[in-house]
Amino acid sequence: MAEINVFFWLLFIFQFFLWLILSLTKIGRVITLAWASLVTMGWLLNVYFNYFPFAQTGDVNLGVFAIKMTVLSWVELVVSLTVPPWVGLFAGTSLSAQQSFKFSQYR
Repeated sequence: MAEINVFFWLLFIFQFFLWLILSLTKIGRVITLAWASLVTMGWLLNVYFNYFPFAQTGDVNLGVFAIKMTVLSWVELVVSLTVPPWVGLFAGTSLSAQQSFKFSQYR
């Protein structure tokens, strides 16, 4: 268990400093802007391809699916652009540590 904590803290510190460098330096902000632009363009393509079958067929079910996927992917985009990556690492590790079952019982 101690090895996991050491690995977690090393990874946490690395991601925190990477986020800090990207947030406080001019080149870091340029890299962040380029990354955010690529992610946003990918999201727009995803939305386009969700609506493309609906535009071809006019099926209402495909329209509902496209709207649902647009809202879900928009929420994912907002979260991924506003939350630093080390927050997810910290929250995921604390949540996984609270699991009560062992994987070894399924072998």
